[in-house]
Amino acid sequence: MTDQTNRFVRFVFRTTDVSAGRAFYASVLGDAVTDTTFVPLHEQALARGARPHWLGLLGVADVDAAARAVEARGGTRLGPTAPYFEGGELAVVRDPGGAIVGFGTPPATPLGTRTTWRTSAESGS
Repeated sequence: MTDQTNRFVRFVFRTTDVSAGRAFYASVLGDAVTDTTFVPLHEQALARGARPHWLGLLGVADVDAAARAVEARGGTRLGPTAPYFEGGELAVVRDPGGAIVGFGTPPATPLGTRTTWRTSAESGS
């Protein structure tokens, strides 16, 4: 298995109508929806005014440590660490600029995307 840390390992469609979301994206993307997950939008997210959206999950070795690192730098954890696919964990955070991302235990089967997380130091910017 390839190292999946610091890479997007899954994209989750969080919505108020899972069946309709799955049907819509299946009609648009066909079999490509098998690489995605459709889940109900959590009550806490709805209470904050969240609308249906895609959430990218970055694979990290330690979900809690990654979420704490965001908090230590002025970000906000948007709920507790929760059980995740294949026995892993998930935490959703908002960075100081307002961007929302999930940290998750990398799944046993890679997503198959080339999207990666790069810091400005790695990219030379």
